[in-house]
Amino acid sequence: MGHHRRHGLSVADPRRALLAAVLATLTPALPAATANGIETNAQERTYAIRGDTAAALREQMRTLGPAVAADGGHFAAWTQWQLQWHYDYLRDDGGCRIGASRVELTTTMTLPSWVDYARATPALRQRWDEFVTRLRTHEDGHREHGMQAARAVRQVIDHVGRALDCRTLGEQIDAYAHAAIAQQAWADKDYDARTRHGQTQGAQL
Repeated sequence: MGHHRRHGLSVADPRRALLAAVLATLTPALPAATANGIETNAQERTYAIRGDTAAALREQMRTLGPAVAADGGHFAAWTQWQLQWHYDYLRDDGGCRIGASRVELTTTMTLPSWVDYARATPALRQRWDEFVTRLRTHEDGHREHGMQAARAVRQVIDHVGRALDCRTLGEQIDAYAHAAIAQQAWADKDYDARTRHGQTQGAQL
């Protein structure tokens, strides 16, 4: 019985380009959690903004937000998900099947951090709190697309069965995994179009 290692990697979320050239704070990642055969790692980044009016805060996010929008401005928040899958081959007289395997989903959410929050008026702080809550809800939707891709990859690894040779088996898994990622990457774009990047969900300041 032989063993062979395969490793697949893809990064999703083509909605946005590179992070803006601002100093972002990376919060400690939450401990990795494993459920239903999927290991999840979640982390958050923040970028600092300043201002004492809603207009000033909107302009700061448009200038310093994490990625460039189609109109040349920046988004207020950004979520990237990365999916990896690993598996071992087990060979025997009947051909090849999958042995040990692992699916890992890593998500990174970037959100604004308002430096002047404590000095602002109660009314503006309330508006900000509601905005950030709804902005996070929108970004959680992008995170869920990554989880859906991870579930699809986990399912195909668990149910792919046996092939006459390991190369064929690996190609079947990897093709399905990349198709699942492409599908959820499209879902990310459609989600932004339908919600106007969270505006219809109340993520407006």
